Amino acid sequence: MPDSDVPPPTTGQQLYDAGWYQGTILPVEVVVRIRAATVPENYQYAVLITQDCNIVAEDEKESHVEVTFGYCPQATDNTNALAQGKNPRLFLIEVPQGQRFVWDVRQRVSVSKTALHTALGSSEPVGRLLDSDLREFRIWLSRRYTRPAFPGNFNERLRPAKSATDKVIKTDALRSIRAVFYLITERDEELPEGMPYHLRIIFCFKHNGTADPLPQAATEIEKFTKAVANCPGIELTKHESIPDTRFPIQYLDVWECVDFDARSYGSSESAPPRI
Repeated sequence: MPDSDVPPPTTGQQLYDAGWYQGTILPVEVVVRIRAATVPENYQYAVLITQDCNIVAEDEKESHVEVTFGYCPQATDNTNALAQGKNPRLFLIEVPQGQRFVWDVRQRVSVSKTALHTALGSSEPVGRLLDSDLREFRIWLSRRYTRPAFPGNFNERLRPAKSATDKVIKTDALRSIRAVFYLITERDEELPEGMPYHLRIIFCFKHNGTADPLPQAATEIEKFTKAVANCPGIELTKHESIPDTRFPIQYLDVWECVDFDARSYGSSESAPPRI
């Protein structure tokens, strides 16, 4: 094919070829110059979150890309709860250049590819996420829409067990527990007082060559189940601990992984109205 017949690269392809792809970090001022975005004062950076295939797609199909804003935490900031995607709204990650960033999924905006390409010019990225971190970043982004939200009344009845359940679900001390799964018989119902929720729990732990979790994890699992069983309006019908190698894939059709924000809005009173 003669060179004259070769279609010019799309704007997105030019962005990609210049090193601007998913996980690339840029100064927040670049985005603010393009569109009037209101950004918290301490948020100095933006990261491209659009998938690469959509970045390079023709403008007729994908004319914009998405970014989300973030900041560099201070050394004195307590960021433990933001690591490994544990927080559904904020994500802590360190790039190879040694900088640490906290990204805020609530601050996402879309910007025109053409305007972004013009604004960036010959600018160099501030940094990039490693491929391994980018995978975790994608999972964290998707949880914005896929994490389970349990009935408000179920959440409210579990509130007395919060301290014990958070110890297993939210802390780094029990990293041997890969996930906690709930199966609620009345999974989508707001039950009135006097009608109990029937709950089964699976604790899925990292395979360690035995059929039982490590002693520290086993102790906290026992506290977890006792606390849940003592919650009024919750009937814990069964609980078990299994290695991750034994968790059947078909369980994912009905069992809900207890995400770090899975208790939804905390109560039916604080939940947003149904539309």
